[in-house]
Amino acid sequence: DSGVDVVAHRLQLSAGAGINGLEIAANTLVSAVSARGAISLEDRDGVDEWTPGLITGTVSAPGGVTLTSGGPMSVERVTAASAGSALSLAAAGALTLVPATGGSSVLTAGGTISLSGDSITWAGTNSAGGAVTVETAGSFTTSTSGFGLTSGSLSIRSLSDLAVRGTIATSGEVSFVSTHANVAMGAAITARAGSSISMLTF
Repeated sequence: DSGVDVVAHRLQLSAGAGINGLEIAANTLVSAVSARGAISLEDRDGVDEWTPGLITGTVSAPGGVTLTSGGPMSVERVTAASAGSALSLAAAGALTLVPATGGSSVLTAGGTISLSGDSITWAGTNSAGGAVTVETAGSFTTSTSGFGLTSGSLSIRSLSDLAVRGTIATSGEVSFVSTHANVAMGAAITARAGSSISMLTF
């Protein structure tokens, strides 16, 4: 259907199986947990809610996680840890990935990670069993307070400035592309144990 299913200031979801195709209008997604299935949520920004954007606490589903926001989105912790499970985050505004106070882990996927937003800021400890793909219409930056990523192949593409710091352990092809601005590289990039980096592109 085309309507919003749930309108809330603060929202908490839990299911024994999956949470799929739910359209929400929330300011804060405190948590969403699926014991066995996948989670797919779309936040419709500005529908009977107080403030723009979506603040996301803990989201966990072994079968995969897809979160889409019609505005900016701030994320603290998302896990789709089963082998091959994909994690996808897409925001129509800025996408901010920062661990909760006292925490360090942000994104964990058994399979691929896909990120998109008007701009992206990424921090914390992150891992993917497969490829990581990042696309932003603005700038991309990893946090100066700490960033770590372990993954398969890695592609980060931005239209504006691209600044990478921290540590990256990856394999296969690695690409950092800014189509209209600068690439500033301050990260330590190494191959994952037992693998190699086949191509590095700036």
